[in-house]
Amino acid sequence: MVRPMYLEYPDERQAYATADSQYFYGPDMLVAPVTSPGATASVSVWSPPGQWADYFTGKTYTGHTIRTITTGLTSMPVFVKSGGIVPTRTGKVTNDAQNPLTKATLTIAQGASGRYNLYEDNGTTTTASDSATTGIRYTENGSGHTLRIGPAAGSFHRQVTHREWTVKVLNARAPKGISVNGELLGAGAHHWDSTTRTLTVELPRHNIKAPLTLAYH
Repeated sequence: MVRPMYLEYPDERQAYATADSQYFYGPDMLVAPVTSPGATASVSVWSPPGQWADYFTGKTYTGHTIRTITTGLTSMPVFVKSGGIVPTRTGKVTNDAQNPLTKATLTIAQGASGRYNLYEDNGTTTTASDSATTGIRYTENGSGHTLRIGPAAGSFHRQVTHREWTVKVLNARAPKGISVNGELLGAGAHHWDSTTRTLTVELPRHNIKAPLTLAYH
């Protein structure tokens, strides 16, 4: 899960030079932790080739560059590569054991197509068959954008049957139309933040064993 920069970019000199100050959390998320005290702090961040969106602010940076990033107490230098899909729990809970994943958020960095496999189990199993995987695929075709959430493959004890997805798209443009499984989505189900260029879509409660397709342009 956590890996040094040079494992992802072994041919890049800066991947070795920055190995002690930044790292990958998964294949698409770059983290440059702040280690100095103060209400604000600045760190030097090397962005590998490609485009990278700030996870907290939505600001997008062109890769293959070194920049000084200043951050405060409410954020940290975390960047998602274009096409990257980052799943998180929607909202805060005291623990996972007593709070099944009935609500989840997918944060996507626009600018390239990408895919992700969401793995789930009961938290204690050591048997591979006692688990489930949900394939998630994001594609771009001109001005069209499509997110496909496949049916969960597999099962395990206390697996949820339905889930509410929230989709956050970084580096996005204001949508002209949004549909879910071919039906237009009402205006109240999405929000466009022009400052951060972030599109947030609240999807209706859905059976995890059925496919779900979100499309916008």
